Amino acid sequence: MAVSLSEIEQSPVLAQEICRHMSRRLQQAEAFLALAGCRRVEDRLRQLLLLLQHEVGQPVKSGVRINVRLTHQHLANAIGTTRVTITRLLGQLREEGWLTIDATRHIVLPFGTT
Repeated sequence: MAVSLSEIEQSPVLAQEICRHMSRRLQQAEAFLALAGCRRVEDRLRQLLLLLQHEVGQPVKSGVRINVRLTHQHLANAIGTTRVTITRLLGQLREEGWLTIDATRHIVLPFGTT
């Protein structure tokens, strides 16, 4: 949606919403840059899951459910690794109790996961 500068100047509410949205997008970009800076693939995966928890998480009884179903390939593409590595790491994180998978195949991060 295109908005002219004069429209923004005439509407304080519109200007405030645009600033709020831009600020949020900058925070997301900064989070992705920080994620990309992690050397270890496991750290990148954990950071991605924490980011998703914050962005699309939904509180449930057992923790915070990532409300988007992601394939192992989606996760691998997002952090620059292979699907096989993601499968192995998700298994490790499940064994550690760092995450669970619910009945609908969504990732759930227990409360207190950092």
